[in-house]
Amino acid sequence: MRQYDARQGREARKDAATLRIKEKVAVLEEWHKEGVPENYEWYEEGKPDKKYGCPKSLAEFQKWSDQDLKVEVRLDGEKQTVEGVYKVGAPAMDKPERSGLKKHALELLEAIKKKPSDKKELTRLKADKQALDALTQQLVNETAQLRYKIIELQSGLDLAKVTNKNLLVMVAMLEAEVRTVRPFEPRLTGNRGDDV
Repeated sequence: MRQYDARQGREARKDAATLRIKEKVAVLEEWHKEGVPENYEWYEEGKPDKKYGCPKSLAEFQKWSDQDLKVEVRLDGEKQTVEGVYKVGAPAMDKPERSGLKKHALELLEAIKKKPSDKKELTRLKADKQALDALTQQLVNETAQLRYKIIELQSGLDLAKVTNKNLLVMVAMLEAEVRTVRPFEPRLTGNRGDDV
């Protein structure tokens, strides 16, 4: 959008202001969908030391002016290239016929603020991957320990089975031996040598 000329008629200025707002909203829509370009910044007119990134408030949205910005957007249903965004005054934003644009701009500003940047998202994903790698390693170690414990228990069980089998054999042998032994039958004899 080109800067409009103050000498234009009222309707032309009104249409130009609406178009400026629509273009800014279209840029925000694109950034909400695709992400704000990394390291994007602009300077407030007359304040070259004051840097901004993507506007974060309605006030910043209104004073957002960047002649060098070039973004492909969908505007009024058509794909267009926005070449530069320009300042819009508060009175222009507050017109009843632009309340829908203002509301949409506020929603987009809020959504973009909440959306993590690519860099933050990458950092978060790296941290998640490290946590998953650590958890995987911990599970591998625990699995190895459990396998060792199972092998140990299996060996103990096998030994107990063999010991039990040996004991059963010994019990059977003892029982067989006990059966072969005749019980002792005492004979009682009297003092006189007579059988009782």
